[in-house]
Amino acid sequence: MAGEALTFTRLDWSPEVAAGLSRAMGDDSELIANEVKAGIAECWRIKNHGLMVTRLELDNNALVLVAGEGRGMVQILEAMPALAKANGVDLVRFHSKRKGMSRLIKRLNYDVAEGHEEKIYYGR
Repeated sequence: MAGEALTFTRLDWSPEVAAGLSRAMGDDSELIANEVKAGIAECWRIKNHGLMVTRLELDNNALVLVAGEGRGMVQILEAMPALAKANGVDLVRFHSKRKGMSRLIKRLNYDVAEGHEEKIYYGR
């Protein structure tokens, strides 16, 4: 897995996707499902890693990592700013309530801000 190129495959929303992302979505599962179904957000399978939902915010040219579950998330988070830039996006943003995320993300080049009951991470 280490050093392996990340392969993203776009998925339609399904009960299997919902089950695979249930922990990451928490109380926002219905909102996220509706955004994917409406085309506001996109769902991805990342080969040998897991699932992720993203949303592009045009007003601030940001790729928002809405929810993600799986293995090797450090590798994915490390790669996302460069992938975003290669596609003309300036900023990667995600929010997390997980306490261990700050330790995990500390070694990556993300800025951290405090949100309401969560931390917000910015990668450029």
